[in-house]
Amino acid sequence: LIEGMDGIVSPQQIEHALRAITGKVGLISIENPHNRAGGTIVPPEIFASSIEVAHAHKIPVHLDGARIFNAAAALDVTPEYVSRGADSILICLEKGLCAPVGSILIGDNRLITEARRNRKMVGGRVHKSGYLAAAGLVALQEMIDQPKQDNIKALNFARALDDLGTVKVRVEKVQTNIVHFEVSPLGVDSATFLEMLRPHNIKLGSLSPTIVRSVIHRGITEEDLARVVEVIRTLLIGKSSHENPV
Repeated sequence: LIEGMDGIVSPQQIEHALRAITGKVGLISIENPHNRAGGTIVPPEIFASSIEVAHAHKIPVHLDGARIFNAAAALDVTPEYVSRGADSILICLEKGLCAPVGSILIGDNRLITEARRNRKMVGGRVHKSGYLAAAGLVALQEMIDQPKQDNIKALNFARALDDLGTVKVRVEKVQTNIVHFEVSPLGVDSATFLEMLRPHNIKLGSLSPTIVRSVIHRGITEEDLARVVEVIRTLLIGKSSHENPV
């Protein structure tokens, strides 16, 4: 792996890595948006330059575009624009596009033929899959605008958390539908913080001992997010009163 800045690896880093590696490189994979970096977007010009570097070395580029529709919505461009030049693309239908399950692999005929063969070898066939395909069609035909709404809700949630003044949020880094915030200023770790929320039927994730992860989707409303913020506010008030009794 190449360590990027907020999940973004520069073309210069790729060039340096290729010159430093002694073995044969068969593929370069780039994730956009970057999940663990908090949904940050690889700028199209950096992605294009990275592809140029890879192709100059005769190495194909795979785009892990599980949330590519969120990136496109944030940049107000088409998914094709964000992903152009990649030799293969993976998109997920069950994230921003709300399908119950399903992903799509995009590539040339040779790649798809090989992918189908490998899938069959590891038992990846799905019998009677028409109902899943139907849900995937709904995702692609009717849910294209949903990622934009999720991005907006995520940004509003990040700003509301930041207004609390007690958790640390990098609001400027909230570009898609993922919100990370740090709970160490509260004097608790993320595991303890999540346990504090459970009695209120609020379930978030832990990215590290100090960072909590939340992902916004169609099933989460603005009212839900406002309630989460209010519960956190109430818990913090109670914690402060307990630690500093009058």
